Formats: sequence, C-alpha cells, structure tokens
Amino acid sequence: MALRERYTTVTIFVLSLLLAAVVLFQLSLAAGSEDTQTGGAEAEAEASASESPFEEGDPEAIEAGQALYVGELGCAGCHGQDGGGGIGPALNDDQWVYGGEAADIHETLVNGRPNGMPAFADAADDEQLWQVVAFVQSLSASE
Repeated sequence: MALRERYTTVTIFVLSLLLAAVVLFQLSLAAGSEDTQTGGAEAEAEASASESPFEEGDPEAIEAGQALYVGELGCAGCHGQDGGGGIGPALNDDQWVYGGEAADIHETLVNGRPNGMPAFADAADDEQLWQVVAFVQSLSASE
C-alpha cells in the first residue's frame, strides 16, 4: 500500500471515530436535558416520599396500616401477625437491618430489599405505604 493510501485510510478511520464520539456526546446531552425537564418533579416527589404525611403514633394511620399489613399486602405471611418474624425478620424489636426510621422503612417498602423482600411501589399507593410504616413503627414501640 502506498503512503498516500495509508494516510487516507488512517484519516477516514480517525474521522469515523471522531464522528462517533460527537454523536454519542449529542445523545448524552439529549438524555441529560430530558432528565432536567422532569428532575424538579422527581426531586419533589422523592422529597415528599421521604417524610411521612402522618404524625408519629397516629391511631388511624396505624389501624389502616395494620389492615394492609395483615390483608392486601400480606406482610404478616413473612413477618408474623404481630411482627415477631418468621420467613422475614422480626419487626417488633429494635434490630433493623436497613434502618428503623420511618424513611428507611418506607424505602424498604417502596423498593424492596435483596434476599426476599419484594417492592410494594406497584401494589399500594404512597399514602398506604406510609400507613404500613406507621403500623410497623407501632410494633417496635410497643415492645
């Protein structure tokens, strides 16, 4: 191959790489702008999701949470009717694998945890999940 042909081949290769890099960069900018368009709403939702809408010890929230825990969500199947544990860990003591604060429990309910704890974000709305949080916290408060 002549020197000129090699130069042309290398130039085409380098220009192709450069073009690919520019295209990837443009795609990443477009994806970033979509994130910033919805970022405010997502951040607001995330902030509100980390704080319970109920006062600690709210009897109505605890009662509603207990109904969900025992019934619709089936938490009692793994954690026991009284939160004493079974397949899943006990919820009526002060030993928490992922944290026992309301926001920690809510995070667990929303996203699940490895090794068996399912996510409930699609099974109940956020208010219902906070009601379950209120009930679960009442279990450890009563011990």
